[in-house]
Amino acid sequence: MNMEKRKLNNWMAENKVQSFSVFVSEDPSLLSEGWRSIEEMNLEMVVFFDGISFNVFVDMVKEYEDNLWGYDVYYQGLNSLEAWLNSIEGYTLVGYNSAKAWGVLLKQKYPELDVEHHDLLKIFSDASAEHYGNHARRYDLSNMARHNNVNLKTILLSSPAIKLIADWRKGLFRNTMRNIANQSVVIAKVFANINLKGELYFRDEATGKRVSVKYSQDRKPDTIEDTTLEEE
Repeated sequence: MNMEKRKLNNWMAENKVQSFSVFVSEDPSLLSEGWRSIEEMNLEMVVFFDGISFNVFVDMVKEYEDNLWGYDVYYQGLNSLEAWLNSIEGYTLVGYNSAKAWGVLLKQKYPELDVEHHDLLKIFSDASAEHYGNHARRYDLSNMARHNNVNLKTILLSSPAIKLIADWRKGLFRNTMRNIANQSVVIAKVFANINLKGELYFRDEATGKRVSVKYSQDRKPDTIEDTTLEEE
């Protein structure tokens, strides 16, 4: 294990943090009410990353990979997810767009879900509102990674959701799984970096310069909302 991986592994273990990313097989823009049609979304896969390995919850896997980028991969069916979530009591989950989207979907499927949770999208949106002194801005995950010293590699985050859905429907499970797994790693690295440094970075839209905003490890966890979803 190289130094970067060891540092991430140690931090996540010491702080009992797991990142997660979710895949659904519908394009929300084609649903009756877009992202508000949560009941129409089929939860196909959830990937959790703890700094050492991936726990992939998915049904009907056709292509297995037992190692990704030096991390072990373990598979379970989606019917095992609720019990597994109960087993990580005391851990903190971190996701992207999870307070109003993916966390909501998990909460709907598993109403008893009760874990502390941080949403990177909300963290950066709140920081931007503080910086600009007005409304919050929205940053995609690749932007967060680029400005917070996280190296994007392998499949990257550039594959649009519609391509992942198309791959899934064609039976190209490996492409979709690798991308969702990579997202969970990037989420973990960004979250670890801003905690370790006590600040986060993004590019100022007026000056084009990289700016920083203080980040506190004492930040209160985000609430997984149970209202209608907003468009991602």
